[in-house]
Amino acid sequence: MAKKVSITTQGLVDGKQSNVIKEITVDDDFELFDDYYAYQIGAKADPNGNAVLGAMIGKNHYVRFSDVIDISVDDIEGE
Repeated sequence: MAKKVSITTQGLVDGKQSNVIKEITVDDDFELFDDYYAYQIGAKADPNGNAVLGAMIGKNHYVRFSDVIDISVDDIEGE
């Protein structure tokens, strides 16, 4: 079963402050704590032991922790 990650980010769109919601489909093995929050709170680091400033969501989407307002994961029914 796949999962849908909904990410609300803040930033500038056409020169105005705006919130953007993106929905990304990820594999079933995606765990929000292990793949996102553990890096954000410093429980995990990069291979060299350094803190990271963002996380990969799925295979092709990188988000910076400072831009994310809200993140949630829902199961996709029927897949």
